[in-house]
Amino acid sequence: MTHQKHLILGISGEIRNRLVVYRSKQETGEDYFPRIESARDNLGNVWIPGQLNGGMLHTKKNLRPGDNLEFIITASDPLGEELEYSIRVHDNHATEWQKNNIFRVKIEEEHISRNFGILIAIKSKRDYHASQYSDDSIWFYYTVLPRKK
Repeated sequence: MTHQKHLILGISGEIRNRLVVYRSKQETGEDYFPRIESARDNLGNVWIPGQLNGGMLHTKKNLRPGDNLEFIITASDPLGEELEYSIRVHDNHATEWQKNNIFRVKIEEEHISRNFGILIAIKSKRDYHASQYSDDSIWFYYTVLPRKK
């Protein structure tokens, strides 16, 4: 009968929805996508997951042209595959992806800014990523002041 058909469709739809909800609780993005476990600079600034500003670290450090920064990134891939690392300094394009997890940046006159940002990103070699071009990223922000006279 028609009412029985609609009842069966409604019940089966409810069961399918419950299965989707159950599976979504069993698997998360953490099971598939690499993530940064820590990122640190040579000035003692350290970012770890769970900090209040999410993927940003406002260092409250002042730099000047000629200063050098070094970053070390620790990351893991839940599937155990090799990761690639990249860094983007302020508004410049990202460097090429590399296997090395250490980056060095020399502060230049063009970097003078109240909010000078450095973006560190990681990705797997898979065809899919957590976001458009990478799997995880973190911004470090500094103030870059002019040279003292």
